[in-house]
Amino acid sequence: MADSTKIRVGFIGFGYWGPNLARNIARHPEAQLAFICDVDESNRKRAAMQYPGVRVTENSSSILADDEIDAVVIATSAGTHDFLVKAALIAGKHVLVTKPVSTTSTSARSMTALAACNKRTLLVDHTFLYSNAVESLKEILDSGVLGKPLYYDATRTGLGIIKNDVDVIADLAVHDMAIVDFLFDESPATVSAVSAASIPGQLPSLAYVNFNYSSGFHVHMAANWISPIKQRKIIIAGSEQMLCWDDAQLNNTLCVYNSGVFESLEPVVVGRAPLNYRSGEPRPVELLTKEALASEVDDFIASIRENRQPRSDGNSATRVMQMAEAADLSARQGGKPINLNW
Repeated sequence: MADSTKIRVGFIGFGYWGPNLARNIARHPEAQLAFICDVDESNRKRAAMQYPGVRVTENSSSILADDEIDAVVIATSAGTHDFLVKAALIAGKHVLVTKPVSTTSTSARSMTALAACNKRTLLVDHTFLYSNAVESLKEILDSGVLGKPLYYDATRTGLGIIKNDVDVIADLAVHDMAIVDFLFDESPATVSAVSAASIPGQLPSLAYVNFNYSSGFHVHMAANWISPIKQRKIIIAGSEQMLCWDDAQLNNTLCVYNSGVFESLEPVVVGRAPLNYRSGEPRPVELLTKEALASEVDDFIASIRENRQPRSDGNSATRVMQMAEAADLSARQGGKPINLNW
């Protein structure tokens, strides 16, 4: 029986990532998981077994046409997002869509405008923006204890799932693009990137991306789908201190280091820069244990209730798409620097 006080949510896509979002919607006290759609019969059977009281269909139009559905979660391949997101918004539904929001920034921009025009919430599932670690990174940076940010260096590798509609830049490196967009107020001025398809006939699975900023700040990202080792490491260096977040560790380690480089007032060895080095012990930062997707769903439901923009809204997703597009263009031109025109 429907609860009229809850936001009724329909799902389109119950494959790899959809069940994780569905679990958090089902647990939310102000939401009701009401409808699930998937074109794959085995996924529909799995959905019916997990949620026996929820309607299951293979036709997404059934969800979009249902006037009792308030919001739709779209967890399908990136190539389908343009049509499905716009159809859901036109049908008057609030939308949570998995990343990337689309395959082009032009489409992302039009989705954002359509959501605003229809007064609907659009949240893009850049999950890391809701992780306790990234929230802590933001607090540390805003506190000023690191001093002036010098660089952001990220490594993401593993034996991943190679896609046929988006490459490793748009699917893996894009995580760090979203994090950087969230953490720093300044936008990059140029990007240069190289990528390679390690498996012939497939999209690039290896990429190195560099963003340069007018202030001198620098961002470097390494992403690789074909690696025997899973790495999820971010280092941010400041003029006063540095930090490292190693998400691949079991305890999700985030440490601040009282380490730095500063000008030497005394003569140094010939051949060395006139600098001294401070190497301090790591100070662990305690992180909360709340699941990032739970925080994301909280933001989605609250944004609908309060008629406000979520943290990971269409505008931020569009900026991330612009960064990914420019990086891809640079890679296709052999690493040529590309200006980002905001």
